[in-house]
Amino acid sequence: NIIFQATDTAEKQDIIYTFGKNARIASLPNFPGIQNSFEPVRNKKVGELRLIFVGRIHPIKNLHYLLEILPELIGKCELTIIGAIDDKAYWKQCHKLITMMDEKISINIMEDLSHSRLQKLILEHHLFVLPTLGENFGHAIFESLAAGRPVLISDQTPWRNLKQDFAGWDIALANADEFKKVTNMMMNMDNDQLNRWCTGAWMYCHKYLSENNLKNNYINIFASKN
Repeated sequence: NIIFQATDTAEKQDIIYTFGKNARIASLPNFPGIQNSFEPVRNKKVGELRLIFVGRIHPIKNLHYLLEILPELIGKCELTIIGAIDDKAYWKQCHKLITMMDEKISINIMEDLSHSRLQKLILEHHLFVLPTLGENFGHAIFESLAAGRPVLISDQTPWRNLKQDFAGWDIALANADEFKKVTNMMMNMDNDQLNRWCTGAWMYCHKYLSENNLKNNYINIFASKN
């Protein structure tokens, strides 16, 4: 009477490998949460940028990649880092980079934050950045898109083709110059220009939730008695 949930093809193959080809499998993407009404940015000035990074302090999340880019930005930048320290040696490397920042860059560090506070904090920022080495889903990325804030991420996540929908950018990590270019472009946006991307991010997430019909599909699985 067990039904296994597979969020993607790889998980489905793992289930079949472990439990056999007769295993009952429901193929359903992750159900990350609900989406609130759109809230535009109201405080964006040209030459200023508020970034937010949400993820474990671990090499796979690639925080140092972002920290190495910041000194090359032209303007005033504020970065909020939210994440538990999983790798102390890696954090030491990142912390050294933080201490070398000049006065135009301010960095806030939070190790833990409730989900409700995270949602509010995302809305206070202009751009979510996660140069991750790989994500099966990327719940923090979803949180930013759902809140209506564009994302700047690597191309190692399921969230792709963001730019064409004005939702953000998914860029190969080998192309660090493009990361810098996008970040400086965001720095030079005014409030109206940024809100075009914020609207695109919100709509991208709304489309994802609508097309996958996730709520009803999950209800059907959990209501199944056969």
